[in-house]
Amino acid sequence: DDTTAVLEASVDEATMLAAKDLLKDDELVFLQGRVQHDHFSGGLRIKANQVWSLADARSRFARYWHIDLTDRTGSAMSGAAHIAQLCQQILAEHPPLEEADEQGTVRRGIKLRLSLRCQVTQNAQGGEQVESVQAAAAELDLGSEHLFYPSDAALAAWREALGAVPAQLVWRGA
Repeated sequence: DDTTAVLEASVDEATMLAAKDLLKDDELVFLQGRVQHDHFSGGLRIKANQVWSLADARSRFARYWHIDLTDRTGSAMSGAAHIAQLCQQILAEHPPLEEADEQGTVRRGIKLRLSLRCQVTQNAQGGEQVESVQAAAAELDLGSEHLFYPSDAALAAWREALGAVPAQLVWRGA
């Protein structure tokens, strides 16, 4: 809401009933629908057919939560067991949502992906550091059995637990 324009959005009764818990004053929601010309105002309007909360939109449109375990200090990477324990704890505290639909139970959440790159510094004669080159890289996708629901509380728990370790949502199409 940057106050540069106003865009009217409407929903039909079925969409309104399905999203009644999300549609509150000053609550951020995401809409999917059809944009069309508004003959009355001369601008545009949206006919929404789907409404999501921020966490639901993350769950639907994010590909995975990426944790970069690359050691930036130049020493060997340590703490793999600690990271595994953190992953297990946060996945248990923030499980995916399970919803029943006509095809059975659907688990809504996002996957974890861990990456690690190792650098090697080559020394010239006399001990001077010449360059640092990437020696090895690995990415581990933990798969569909390790999903978590990306609520604000879950992402805050990840950031608190990981500290300075870089982590981010990676979106579909990115």
